[in-house]
Amino acid sequence: MLMASYITTETSKRMIKVAGSIGRSYIFPAPLAEAFAFYADLVSIFDYLPHINMVKQFNNHQFRMHYQTVELAAYHINVFSDIATQVDYDAHIIHITPLANYEPVQTSASMNATTAPGTFSMRSVFEAMGGQTRVEYQLEIHSNLPRPTGLRLMPRTVVNKITQNITQKRMREIAEGFIENSIEGFLAQEEASEEEFWDEAF
Repeated sequence: MLMASYITTETSKRMIKVAGSIGRSYIFPAPLAEAFAFYADLVSIFDYLPHINMVKQFNNHQFRMHYQTVELAAYHINVFSDIATQVDYDAHIIHITPLANYEPVQTSASMNATTAPGTFSMRSVFEAMGGQTRVEYQLEIHSNLPRPTGLRLMPRTVVNKITQNITQKRMREIAEGFIENSIEGFLAQEEASEEEFWDEAF
């Protein structure tokens, strides 16, 4: 029993904890039905998330996401998260929750890279505001990764503090980038549709 506890403690000392959450509220430039339909196309919407890519589609509602960043100009952080999506058309809510149905990626570490499974969740609530839509969403990422061997000599408390500060910065980049990218994508889509309409009209 003591040995098991010792192994667990020693293992935890060699891990990096990535844990971040953030919430944002913004106004989307379209009526509720149009805004919700735009965001309900999740395969397209995933493209607007900075630092996160969809790398596998298991079916229409289950996906594998890859959170990837380069920190301190040298260390590659890779977190793979399987998710399930639920689109509630009546309540105008989109849920993205962790999924444990599939074999996770293998945990590994090298001199300047670390890879591990983790969890990714997101919840978006849409509310009509006249001709526009108010969107409130929350985003969370969690993972425990093995330390790159290049960081093994750095004290754990220092590594964790650096990691936490970086993670919160990345969460802000994801949240704010997603808002900006999705609005720009919608406006570009609207402009393309209008141009196509006039081309066909004449």
